[in-house]
Amino acid sequence: MQRRTTMMVLLIWIVALLLSVCSQDSTQAVELPPAGSAFRIQTSSPTRGLGVGDWYTYPTRGGGGGGYHYITLHVPCGWPSGIPIYVDLYHPDLNYSSGFDEIVSAGSTVFEIYRPGTSLNPATNPTAPVPNGSGSLQQTTYNPDSVGANWARFYTIDVGTTGCGSYILRAQTNGHADNSWRLRFGTDNDTNPNNAPPANYDNPDGNPGTGDELSIGMAYTTYQQDVSSPQCLTIYEYVAPGQPSVTFHNFDMDGNERVTYYAPSDAFDASGLTGGSVGTVSGGTRWNNSTNATRVGDVINSPEPGWWRIVSCINTDNQFIQEGQSDVPEYLEPPPAPGLTLSKTDGVGFAAPGEVLNYTLTFTNTGNGITAPGPAYNVVLTDTLPADVSFQNCVAPNGTCTHSGGTVIYTRSGPLNYNGSDTITITVQINPSLTSSVTLTNTAVLDYRDGF
Repeated sequence: MQRRTTMMVLLIWIVALLLSVCSQDSTQAVELPPAGSAFRIQTSSPTRGLGVGDWYTYPTRGGGGGGYHYITLHVPCGWPSGIPIYVDLYHPDLNYSSGFDEIVSAGSTVFEIYRPGTSLNPATNPTAPVPNGSGSLQQTTYNPDSVGANWARFYTIDVGTTGCGSYILRAQTNGHADNSWRLRFGTDNDTNPNNAPPANYDNPDGNPGTGDELSIGMAYTTYQQDVSSPQCLTIYEYVAPGQPSVTFHNFDMDGNERVTYYAPSDAFDASGLTGGSVGTVSGGTRWNNSTNATRVGDVINSPEPGWWRIVSCINTDNQFIQEGQSDVPEYLEPPPAPGLTLSKTDGVGFAAPGEVLNYTLTFTNTGNGITAPGPAYNVVLTDTLPADVSFQNCVAPNGTCTHSGGTVIYTRSGPLNYNGSDTITITVQINPSLTSSVTLTNTAVLDYRDGF
């Protein structure tokens, strides 16, 4: 009499998105702030005082950061090496007639760009990278009233020469003033940055999630809202898995309106009125939950990993900081990021001792529903086989499979673009010596990285 072995295959899978801090775009224009936004980027002179809201540039002896503003320009390695990328600045100078800058005593402004690989940890060292320091590619000084309300071509990135990765832009305002400015980068079809850029200037192939999309992140900067009261700003920020808690910071919101934190699974409201977790609004010249200019912040215990959205709503005529986590880039437009789903089947509900089974595992990059689509890199699938089976074979057309001690590891050889799928087949044999019914549980773990 042949004894049948009951086998239940549990579809247990874990998706872990890993983001490198060396850390926007559903084929939208890469511009900071996004076109039509009520908010501006504003960099203040260190003499302006904490009352204007720029803790980052205010001297450390007064309870500020004593450093500079830093922006990260993300150039993926899928960008075609023969296409130049232009970094353009709108109104980089201090200008009396523009209606944007606040000038008590005019001075020069400085913008500097650094190559990928340059160290950036502003919460630890708010003055690094330093002016003309290691990794500097170009520093440009703009005198007052030299550009005005126009775009100026600041720098051209040649990916073939300086490579892909995260470039750093440093902004510095001198004199006694607040400088409002904008940033745009992508390719162009002429030499005049004031002409409208061509279609797909930030995404050459025109398709989302294929690894050639540019994005802009903010490391340290301040926002200015002058349009009407109130206006709401949404930032996107990644929370890595495995953290017992995270702390979100904001500064100098003057105690008005609201802050709301939205975990990846929360129903989102861009006005910050419903859902999410209510945050603390900072008072004048202080961080939230602090009585002074020392970071305290809002603590979220056991945070859900993934892309969080932070909504800050604030009244008019206010310069403030919405930092989120210190030393983690934030984005005003959804950055290109992947999201993988995994399915698994063996094709049967019951199996006999000695029977051969084929586990078919398929994973697909469906995006994550919050950010723009992006490719998945460094995809590794780890399959832990049940104790009562023996490994026979693995078929992996797009990578390599290894087996050791009941664990199969599949490493994909290239990125998985948005809407792309990959399938492997693992062949096992059930232990022929089994004499009683058992449940066989097969657990697969899928790890991958985004492009940053």
